[in-house]
Amino acid sequence: MRPFTRIKKIKGKEYLYEITPYQDPITGNWKQKTRYLGKNVDGAPVRKERQFQTGQVYDLGQFIPFYWAIHEYKVIEVLLSCISLEEAALLIIVAINRLILPCSPRHLRSWVTGTYLPKLIPGADSITGSLINLLQTLSNRSIINLFSRMFHNINDISDRRILMSGRITDYSAFEGGRGSGYLFKDLLEGDMGIRFFFDPDNRIITGCEITGIKQNFLEESLQIICSGRDPGSTLLPNWDYYSPVLIQNLVSTGFPFIIKPECNYKPVSDEILGWDEKELTGNVRSYKWKGCNIREIFINVGNIPVHGYIMHNPKKEQEIRYAFDKNLQNIRDIILQGDNFPDMTEDLICDIAGFESDFFIYNRNKNLIERNQDLVNREIRRLSRTCVLYQGEFTFEECFNLAEMRGKIEKEIFLLYREFIRDLSGHQTERIKTGILFVCFFSVFLKKLITNRLEQAIFENIPSFDQLTAELISIHIIKSYQPVMVPAKLSRRQKTILSFFGGIPPLNTN
Repeated sequence: MRPFTRIKKIKGKEYLYEITPYQDPITGNWKQKTRYLGKNVDGAPVRKERQFQTGQVYDLGQFIPFYWAIHEYKVIEVLLSCISLEEAALLIIVAINRLILPCSPRHLRSWVTGTYLPKLIPGADSITGSLINLLQTLSNRSIINLFSRMFHNINDISDRRILMSGRITDYSAFEGGRGSGYLFKDLLEGDMGIRFFFDPDNRIITGCEITGIKQNFLEESLQIICSGRDPGSTLLPNWDYYSPVLIQNLVSTGFPFIIKPECNYKPVSDEILGWDEKELTGNVRSYKWKGCNIREIFINVGNIPVHGYIMHNPKKEQEIRYAFDKNLQNIRDIILQGDNFPDMTEDLICDIAGFESDFFIYNRNKNLIERNQDLVNREIRRLSRTCVLYQGEFTFEECFNLAEMRGKIEKEIFLLYREFIRDLSGHQTERIKTGILFVCFFSVFLKKLITNRLEQAIFENIPSFDQLTAELISIHIIKSYQPVMVPAKLSRRQKTILSFFGGIPPLNTN
């Protein structure tokens, strides 16, 4: 029999159903199949559209600055000249992960599935390669040098370069107790060395070179400048136990350089300790919106005078003095709590105070432990002053800014490197160290592009990358038949920030 329509009235409302009679083949009885058609509206069925079920929530906000940096500086195009699209996507994802929420390789895919990155980065939605394989590729091929050259060509940046060098070493194991610097004689030759190139006109990192530390590492940096491979370059090396010889080589070549030596370096130490406190008031300059005392110095290297600046920060000296005095007082209290045997007091001071034992004097006649105040004042004076040596045309702001930037970049790369090695525990990392270090450099490279834009915008109360991330982390995407952004109405502050980073990227959850 043919199906027919039946009207059912439920709670005063009419609904239409399709009735299909059929004969049960077993019993031979007639039965009916019922199918709901919809609400009866003028004799026609009308069904209410079914609401789409809400799916996964994707993190988006913190990745918008990365999306801007990747497109603004054509990072994908640069990487495609070195590696495949899939490897490039994996490299970008790992670099972002090391900055946002570092995790081990086995948890990386789980983290990516909760983010909007596969929709923002071409090739990221079909990644099948292994992170270890990527690190091997980066370590065994000349990708790093090619990346540096192609980034310069594709972005058409200036030819000026600051050639900075650093070493990836756990300095904490070698630091002196008074902040006197690193005991470089104990460092091993197996450390990783990195040279990174900085464009002072555009204020961006343009590339790097990675090698093992050896005795001619810094000499190689000098040879790069002397060879003319990067015309107009300035060398800004890390200070290590080769530096006194390096200064002589630099001065003899006549090429521009900037060096931030340790205050223990005797020519510098003599100038610092010889700077009379009464002269401080006549050399006040503004540095990073703070009042500092600046003194220009000349140090003879052979027969050639080397220019330099010494900066004294009064606020920093107050902080150092307070922390120094508090530390010495705590050490003295611990010493006094020990067994009071006069013949053993000096040994007790050495055991407890360690590096700080020079700051205590044991008065045997009075059986008192006194503070060597002259040495304390000398040390505070040394720690509260910073020196740079240079050759070329540089202002004191340029010297100190570039020297601080070099140290900050080196420290950031090392911290990321140490965490990455920790998260790769269980894997053989000896052969992939170069790849690991390049991923860390690439993370700092992306971060620097973002922080440069942040400095140009001058947002109130958002001076750092971490605060920028915290401001945008609340922005999410909900999967639906159309992408839904949460919150639907962004704050004025968020809108202002996003306007400097290209706004909301194209949304697509297909």
